[in-house]
Amino acid sequence: MLCVRLARLIAGFLILPLVLGFGAARPAAAAEAAGVAAPGSGFRLERSELGGQEGPAAVSVFDGVAYLLDAEEHRIVAFGAIAGKKMDVIRYPDRYAATDMAFDGKHFHLLDISRQRYAVLDARGNVVSDSPAPADAAFRQVGTDVRLAERTAGTQPLPVHGGLMTMSRTDGFGAISVSVDGGASFAIESRYLLGGADLLGSNAYGYYFVVEELLDSHEVTAERSVRWYGPDGQLRGIYEVPFWEYAAYPTRDVAFDPVSGAVYNLIVRDEEIEVRTVTWTDPGAYTGRLARLSRQGEAPEGRPATEGASAAPPGPEVLAGPALQNRSGRELPGDLSRLAAALAAESPVRYRILVVASAEGEDLTGYLDRVVAQWGPPEPDMLYLLIFAEQNYNIRFYMGADFRTSGVDVDEMFNLVYAYYLLGKRDGDVAGSLARLIGAVNRRMAGECLVYTPYYSPGLRRSAALDAQTVDALLRCYFAGQEAEAFPDDQRPLDARWDPGLVRAIGELQADPADGPDAGARLLFEVPFDVLPAAGADSVWAKQGGEPGADRWITGLRWRVTVAQEGKFWRLERFGPYQQDGTVGR
Repeated sequence: MLCVRLARLIAGFLILPLVLGFGAARPAAAAEAAGVAAPGSGFRLERSELGGQEGPAAVSVFDGVAYLLDAEEHRIVAFGAIAGKKMDVIRYPDRYAATDMAFDGKHFHLLDISRQRYAVLDARGNVVSDSPAPADAAFRQVGTDVRLAERTAGTQPLPVHGGLMTMSRTDGFGAISVSVDGGASFAIESRYLLGGADLLGSNAYGYYFVVEELLDSHEVTAERSVRWYGPDGQLRGIYEVPFWEYAAYPTRDVAFDPVSGAVYNLIVRDEEIEVRTVTWTDPGAYTGRLARLSRQGEAPEGRPATEGASAAPPGPEVLAGPALQNRSGRELPGDLSRLAAALAAESPVRYRILVVASAEGEDLTGYLDRVVAQWGPPEPDMLYLLIFAEQNYNIRFYMGADFRTSGVDVDEMFNLVYAYYLLGKRDGDVAGSLARLIGAVNRRMAGECLVYTPYYSPGLRRSAALDAQTVDALLRCYFAGQEAEAFPDDQRPLDARWDPGLVRAIGELQADPADGPDAGARLLFEVPFDVLPAAGADSVWAKQGGEPGADRWITGLRWRVTVAQEGKFWRLERFGPYQQDGTVGR
C-alpha cells in the first residue's frame, strides 16, 4: 500500500514498503500538440464500481489506457485514461492475491506479497511465468522500460534518455546528487529532511522523480511530490501528491505513460476513485504541505536555501582520542552514563562522534561533506555521527564500507537513526537516545534481525498483511542467519519453508519489565512451517509435531513466534514450540 511506503518514509522509510508507478509528463504545449489530455484532466468512478473496501490496489498507464488492479475480484480493469470509458476486463487466476501490478505494453506483472510470488501474464491474463517474488527494488524494475523505480541508495547506473544516470548520497538526510553521462549534473534538495527520491522516467524534456520529504519536529509530517528537471538539470515543475485526500492507499498510486509522456495520479476517496493527469506548478510559485504548515505555525521553518553560497572553510580538525568529541561548549542533555556505557561496550563498529554548536550558517549536509573532506572517508568498520546542538541536536551520518557489506544501506540506517535517536531526543534525552542508536547499530551489525515496519504510524492500522510481512521477514532472517546456526547439530535445519498467508495472530503480550522503559509492544503469532533437517536431525524435528515426507522434509510443524517492538523496528524475541505454561520455546 501507499500507506506502507509512506509510513516507511515517515519513520525513516521503502520499503515495504510501497512500490510507486512512475513517470514524466511533457510540457503542456508539447503534450497538447501530441494529442495528450490537458493537465488536470482524467476521469472519476464511483467508489463502489471496483476495488472493494480498499479500492484499486495499483494503476498502470500505457498508450492512453489506464489499468486498475481490482485485487478483491482478481481482475484488471482497463479505462481510457482521458475520458474514463471502460474498455476491457482482464481476469487472472484466483491463486494470486495480487498486491501490485504494472503493464509494459505487452505483459502484466503481478506481485503477490503474501505468498511471495511474482507472475508475468499476457495481455489476456494467461500466466506466462511464475517465480518467487524478487526483493522490493527488483520488482520495481519490471514494467515500463524495465525499470519503474529505483531507490537512491546504492543503485546501479540507470538507463535514461540520452545515456546512463547515477544517483548517490552519503547520508540519509541531505541532497541527492544526480549525474547523466554526457549530460546534466544536478542535485535534488529539500529544506526539510530528504527521505528519498525515485526516478520515474525520462524523455527529451528531462528527468522526473518522486521526492519524499519529512519534518524533524514533534509530529512527523510527510510531503510527496513529483519533480520535473529539464535536460539541463534545472527544476522546471512540481506536482504535489495529495495523499491527505486518500481514504485508501494504493500500492502504486502514480503512473507514467511511456507513449504519451503523461503522469497520472490514482486517488481513492470515500465516495469516488479519481485518475488525474498531473498539473505542473512553477517551482517559484510552489508551496508544499510542509511550508504551509510552517506558515501556520504548526511546524518549524525549514533550513534556508544554500544556492549561491560562498566557498566554505575547511572542516574541523580530526583529533585523536575518545570516540565522542563534544566541541559545542555545552553538555549533552540526558542520560550521560548510559551513553558512556554504550561507547564502552564491545562492538563490531568503531564510532567517531562529533558534537558542534552549529553548522556555521551552512546546510548540515554540506558541513558533513566538509568534515569528511578534512577527516577522510571512514574506515570500513567505522561510523561518523555529527550532532548540531543549536539545530535541536539534529544529526548526520557517514558509514564505512562494512555497513554495505552487511546489507545495511542508507535507507536502513536512516530508519535506525529515526527510530532510536530522533524520536527519543524529542523527550529531551539526547545522550540516552544516542546510546540507544549505538546499541541498535551494534546489534544490527552483529547479525541480529531488526525489521522496520510502519506499525502505529499516523493514519496506518495494523493489518493481517502487515503482520504476515513482518513475521515473514524475521523468519527469513532467523533461518538464514546466526540464529539457525545456533541449533545443535542434531537439530540443525538445512532449509525451511512457510506460507506467510497462514501466519495467525494470537494476541498482544504484556511488556516485560526487564526490558526497561523503552520496551514496546510484544506480539504473539502461530506459524505453520516445514523443515529440511540436516542428516541425523529427522527424528528430533518429527518429535516436535512434524510428519516425515518422502522428500526428507518434515512437514506440518506449528510453532509460535514472539516479536518485540523497538520504536519502528521489530525483533524476533522467541521462536519455538508452544509450552504448556504458555511460553514459547527456544
